[in-house]
Amino acid sequence: MSDQIYEITGTVHRVDESPTEFSKFFTKQSFVLLNQSTFKDKIFEDFIEFDCINDMTSALVGVRAGNKIKVSFVIQGKESKNEKFVGRFFNTLKVIKIEVLEATNIAQRAEAQQQGVQQEAVNDFVGAGPAPNLKHHPDDLSF
Repeated sequence: MSDQIYEITGTVHRVDESPTEFSKFFTKQSFVLLNQSTFKDKIFEDFIEFDCINDMTSALVGVRAGNKIKVSFVIQGKESKNEKFVGRFFNTLKVIKIEVLEATNIAQRAEAQQQGVQQEAVNDFVGAGPAPNLKHHPDDLSF
């Protein structure tokens, strides 16, 4: 595996519905990142597929199409061991970290707003500050 770690920022285009288990030792979930760049007043779109392997599949929980994310990854390359594909090579962009920068999906914005409203209601009821210092009164019952 390469020691070089790369980073790219873009918008999630598609996320596999769930991880695929190939064996009890290998699980993979892929997603496609849309990266846009500008050159001489032209916009170029690149659709780049990344793979989350084993424990890294949990990094995709809550990531949806439309999210702006930063992906840290390494490039891995392997030669096929299958006799049918002798001389073929395969590259993988293996994710090592995902950072959600912006939830651009309307449903996620509504969910985040709802969570904020719920937290405000809790703070209004309980109070947002530290708990008051309650002293034990000798007449208080112990049960």
